[in-house]
Amino acid sequence: MRSSIILIFIFSSFVAIVPIMGKLVTGRYKESFDNELETETKKSAQLLVRKQLRNNFVVEGVDLVVEYTIYNVGTIAATRVHLKDSSFEDENNFIGVSGFTDVTFGNIPAGGNASHIIVIRPVNPGVYNFTAAQITYSYGTGEQDTVGTSTEPGSVLIHSSVVFHRTYSPHYVR
Repeated sequence: MRSSIILIFIFSSFVAIVPIMGKLVTGRYKESFDNELETETKKSAQLLVRKQLRNNFVVEGVDLVVEYTIYNVGTIAATRVHLKDSSFEDENNFIGVSGFTDVTFGNIPAGGNASHIIVIRPVNPGVYNFTAAQITYSYGTGEQDTVGTSTEPGSVLIHSSVVFHRTYSPHYVR
């Protein structure tokens, strides 16, 4: 008869079940670095940033709504939160209608979130690569700033207004 070991992970400890002489013997082992890991995660703020285009179609000359949502999944508040998106700085491709691409939030509490919306107007049709926004934050006085990026919508087709209206406008036929 062959003996085997089965490991089952339960809340960062594991249970070993070993058949010995026809009987099942169960033993528990708690990993020693659990306490260090728990105290380390208690001290940090972790921000997740989503950049999302809210329009179904992106059309030249039509307002485009861009929403940024920041989630703090850490255990303490994030302070000095600064969001900057340089995707829309080129005035040959976009005109700012409403909102700011460079914004500062005071702090975002643990488990909290914040949203920011800008409205821009694409000027030229074609494929445009919407890149990620950059976020900088700290989680305490004297702590070094943490830098991260948002999700990026990627390459999006900006439709010509003439072609878009020809395709999607209602047509009246007699």
